[in-house]
Amino acid sequence: MKRIIIYGMGRLFCKHQKEIDWDEIVAITDKKIDCKQLSYEIPCISPQEITRYTFDYIAVFSDNFFEEIKREIIENYFVSEKKVISWRALLSDIPPTDAQILEYYKRMIKEFQYHKILDVGMPLFSKYFFTREEVFSDDSIRMDGIGEKRPLIGKNLYYKVFKDIQDNNENYEVALLWDETSGITEKLKCVKDRSRFALFHVLGIKDKLDEIKRIDDSLDIYPVKKRLSMSDVIFWLIDLNPETILEDIHIYVIMHKKYQVQCNEMYRPICVGNTYRNAEYLSENAGDNISYLNEKINECTAMYWIWKNTDSKYVGINHYRRYFYNNRVCNCGNYLDKENVHKFLERYDIILANTFPMFERNELEQIRESMDSDVCRKALESVRNAILRNQTDYLKEFDHVVYGHNAYLCHMLVTRREIFDQYCEWLFSFLIEAAENFDIKGYGMYEKRAVGFWAERLLTTWLLKQDLKIKELPYVIT
Repeated sequence: MKRIIIYGMGRLFCKHQKEIDWDEIVAITDKKIDCKQLSYEIPCISPQEITRYTFDYIAVFSDNFFEEIKREIIENYFVSEKKVISWRALLSDIPPTDAQILEYYKRMIKEFQYHKILDVGMPLFSKYFFTREEVFSDDSIRMDGIGEKRPLIGKNLYYKVFKDIQDNNENYEVALLWDETSGITEKLKCVKDRSRFALFHVLGIKDKLDEIKRIDDSLDIYPVKKRLSMSDVIFWLIDLNPETILEDIHIYVIMHKKYQVQCNEMYRPICVGNTYRNAEYLSENAGDNISYLNEKINECTAMYWIWKNTDSKYVGINHYRRYFYNNRVCNCGNYLDKENVHKFLERYDIILANTFPMFERNELEQIRESMDSDVCRKALESVRNAILRNQTDYLKEFDHVVYGHNAYLCHMLVTRREIFDQYCEWLFSFLIEAAENFDIKGYGMYEKRAVGFWAERLLTTWLLKQDLKIKELPYVIT
């Protein structure tokens, strides 16, 4: 018998609570609802108490906020992603429809930009469609099939159909294995010589939990893979023939409080401020630093440290619990990886976060609405006067950003070292002076950061006078 914690007591929970096997439930939690009214004899706990319990899974009763709640559980309470499941995994009769599964596959193919596809078994596309144009809007996509030929109209859907994988000498970007997951390791071996990637899924329902665990265990042999856990299905994207990327790529994750941060060969946490330290992570107060200014200019003190104390070929910044995604598959299993950094920076000069134009107000009005208007004015004057004294040629661009309706915020970026160095040399030629001249006596913690809020707009200011090719990516605030 599995031990499960239920997270969430909203509409879905109320609708399905009688279908739950309550013998499996060890606790129930919800941030907003008082669960002490629950009629079942189950402990009602706060989310912070999750770590006190022994459990196999946490079942999230939400579809619209499944990804957000999953991230919160993983990062705030240090729970393995494999232990966070959808409410559907407590039930057995609500699988996604063929239409929903097809939309997932079409979206994956589009977002990961696959153009040569091997459809193994041909279970769904040939069931519902006659032409590739009905499936994909991109007419450059070629799709071949493996399996018994069906009533097909020429080469309109599949260019070629092979009875067996051994009959096929073509090479593909991705092989679709669908839900044929029994003996998945053997199937992956069969397509390894034909395809760079393999994509398959398992329905996220109760009868599949043991199968999902077996698959996770069997895939440990593949060092490069993505596990994309949705509210109703789990996808695995396996790199069967990973390329060796030798370039030195470091993305620094700036943090000022404890959470389950990304930390690996590429992602390097760096602690800032005076509230949190971790001996295993980098710290802005070592080496050449301006850590004394952190309460005024936020992430910029970490950027200064990276500029002065590191030398990787490519450098990136993830600011305070924010991460880039590889594409619009916005799932915590799809954070920006080394392969995609390399791919993007072969075509672009810099990776930046998607912007969101503000039609109703400009940047000045947005900052002024968030704090005392006099503090906002003094911080703006401090930055503008420092630019006037040290980078006069950029004053027009700065004013354009201040009174404009869009900007690249949070200093989220990934770029080549020489571009990062050029920006930092420009930025700190005046920002240190602006911060030192800003008197924060008597201000609260938020208003002390007023210069830092204007500093976020300085990347856009600098970019306006550069000739750089920009790649925008979606991002998440965790």
